[in-house]
Amino acid sequence: MTTVNPGPYRKVTGLWFALFCLLFLAVGVSGIYVGESTNGFWEGHKGAQTFIENLGGFIVAAVVLGIVWELVGKRAFLQEILATTGLANDVERTGLLGAGVDFTNSPNWGELFRHAQRLDLFFIYGRTWRNTNRDRLAALASKRNAHIRVFLPNPDRVDLLRAMAERMDMDATELGNRIREARADFEQIGRTRRGSVEVRYYDGDIFYSFYKFDRIALLVMTKHRRERTQSIPYFLCREGGTLFDFIKEELEMISRHAIQPP
Repeated sequence: MTTVNPGPYRKVTGLWFALFCLLFLAVGVSGIYVGESTNGFWEGHKGAQTFIENLGGFIVAAVVLGIVWELVGKRAFLQEILATTGLANDVERTGLLGAGVDFTNSPNWGELFRHAQRLDLFFIYGRTWRNTNRDRLAALASKRNAHIRVFLPNPDRVDLLRAMAERMDMDATELGNRIREARADFEQIGRTRRGSVEVRYYDGDIFYSFYKFDRIALLVMTKHRRERTQSIPYFLCREGGTLFDFIKEELEMISRHAIQPP
């Protein structure tokens, strides 16, 4: 089953926690060792030796409790909060794995592509995402029996282009050119590779985007304000949840109505 690794912040935090645990554990064990020492130096400093031994035992106990909290307690506390607020059932029912507003960088695209055999894409032209993940797209297309399907708005539908261009504060002709550029780019990626890349046009407006891997999918929102922004909300979900089912059914409908480019 496809998995999504924790983000880099969580990995770094976990590494620092482990390092501090090892450091304080070493200090605590050293304190206990000093308390058990028969070195003549401590004959005249029994009070200090006892204090160091007790401090070492306290530090070791604190480290053990910290590890238990990190591995068990924190997760149980989070589950309790989710259950109390009713979010636990919602997360389980929808199959939600994550959400954010940094769509370009936050999802672990490398991990998603690494395990993928099939990819369905539905967006207007996706230039930034396409360029960022070009090598990953090529690697996926090179896998035997891999299949990439790309659904783009029909650039020959002038009425659609005008509506989308108005919403995006863009010239309709320029928008049509970017869609055709995306088609040519994907066809180039799929040329002479063992997998297949299929590009089709959808005769309808696009209000959000889909990125569906084998068992993991992303629903990406579309902004309505005209100024440019890097904050694009997304929702990451797994197979078996209602959100994944929604994306799957939408793509089935889009596939039925999509046409081959002329």
